[in-house]
Formats: sequence, structure tokens, C-alpha cells
Amino acid sequence: GAVAGSIGSYGGGRRDPAAAAAGRGRGREELSAVHAVKAGSDESTADEARCALLSDPARMHSLARSGLTAVADAQMEALAERVRRWVGAPVALVSLVQPDRQVFPGMAGLPEPWASTRSTPLTHSFCQHVVTSAEPLIVLDALEHPLLRDNRAVHDLGVVAYAGMPLTDETGNVLGSLCALDIRPRDRKSTRLNSSHRLL
Repeated sequence: GAVAGSIGSYGGGRRDPAAAAAGRGRGREELSAVHAVKAGSDESTADEARCALLSDPARMHSLARSGLTAVADAQMEALAERVRRWVGAPVALVSLVQPDRQVFPGMAGLPEPWASTRSTPLTHSFCQHVVTSAEPLIVLDALEHPLLRDNRAVHDLGVVAYAGMPLTDETGNVLGSLCALDIRPRDRKSTRLNSSHRLL
């Protein structure tokens, strides 16, 4: 079933009123940025919108408050392994997206050298698109996907299929993705990661 709870409640226990207010107050400017990324406006506009979303102060505050970093967290490791087995994929990650990289407090099956660093630059990130769109991303064959076929995760990690669901805090900030990766194309029937979007 779905993974219940939120990163915010996992990291801090009590809800932070300032963070909640900031999350509610993102308003039209952030929605415009989301629409710009989704619409794939011109490349420079989309890049600016993506950077603005990834660097959003409320989102950054929530990431810091979660206490989750590129250090193994036992609960996140168990979650990643559970997802890997459930989906039947070689790799599963709990990925939190920062403005310049993604970090993995939970991972299962990731090869070296990435397993040691527990992070990749955004040049190797599919998860950033889950964050900027605030929607699930299902990629059956990245080699045929116009947005992702040139992503370096395809060439350096061999990622071909991807299923990622948004990980949110209690105010709706998307902090990262719970995802499964495969080195071969998948069909939609075999992609079972379809409802998990809240963390713990």
C-alpha cells in the first residue's frame, strides 16, 4: 500500500508554524514556475523556473529540518529495500533533491562509485523532474524520452526505466522522490510504484 506520513514529521516531530506559513504562501510565483517547467517553455525560462523551485526557501528549510542527508538512515534504507523488492527493480532510492545535487538517505542496489558517495549531481538526476513538476514520473524507456535521453544517468548509470513518486512535507513542499530504477525498458503493467508519495 501507500507509504504514509511525511518527511517533515519524520525529521522534526512537531510541525513548524513558520514553515507551514511559508509553504502556504508560495502562491502565484511558484505556481507560475511549476507551469513553466511543465509546459517546457523556452529552455532558458524553464531552467530559471527549475532553479527557482529547487532553491525555494520553504523547501530548503524543510529539507534541513528533516535531518536527512547523504548519510545512511536505517529507516530509509529499509524503505528503499522494500520498494526494490516490491517493484522487482535492481535499484530503489529515497532521493532528496538539493539545488546542486541529489542525496540518498535510503538506497538499495546502487552501484559504485555512487553507493559510496550516496549522491549524484543533478546532471544524473531524474528525480529533479519529480520535484519541479510535483507529479509522479514514469519512464518506460529513457532512450526514447525527449527530456531524459541525454541525462547522464542513462549513459553513466545505465538507467533506462524509472518510476518516481513525490516525497512531500506536511505543507506540500516536494522534497524529493521515492523511486525505482531499471537497466532495461519496462512496460506499464510491470510498474507497480503508483501511489506512494508521503514518507513515513
